[in-house]
Amino acid sequence: MEKNSFYIETYGCVSNKADSYIISSVLNKSGYTSSTIEEAEFVIINTCGVKQQTENKIKSRLSELYNSFKNETKKHFIIAGCLPHIEPKYLDIVKNLIPNFSAIIDLDNLNDVPLIFDEIKSGKTNLIYKSKDSIDKSDFLIDYPKGKITGIIPISEGCLG
Repeated sequence: MEKNSFYIETYGCVSNKADSYIISSVLNKSGYTSSTIEEAEFVIINTCGVKQQTENKIKSRLSELYNSFKNETKKHFIIAGCLPHIEPKYLDIVKNLIPNFSAIIDLDNLNDVPLIFDEIKSGKTNLIYKSKDSIDKSDFLIDYPKGKITGIIPISEGCLG
């Protein structure tokens, strides 16, 4: 496992992809490196709750990840995106599917991800971050993957408002 490394898996809309790029940019600027899911210290699942089919896929994936990595105590799972925040019962669902999750973050905590990682490294688990304030994502410079000739510029927040 690579120390200070992360892997992001994104589900849903283009806005979610932009959020994943923002998270990646923030982490890269804080000294973290992108890695494979097998080697990453932090695994971020960026969720979407608009379509039931996508939600079902995410639930299945969380269960699969738990079963694959439940014995790796140094691997930390962070659930991001809109699903945990638009569906109140989803917190209980996450606890059942992946009881060893490290944190659930909303989309207004993107800038705090390195600080959240520090808390997780100090041994904290099952952290829940829900911001009361929304952030202006245009303040973030996004590092797009090399070789990309197009980029995503978020102009609104999510599909549900």
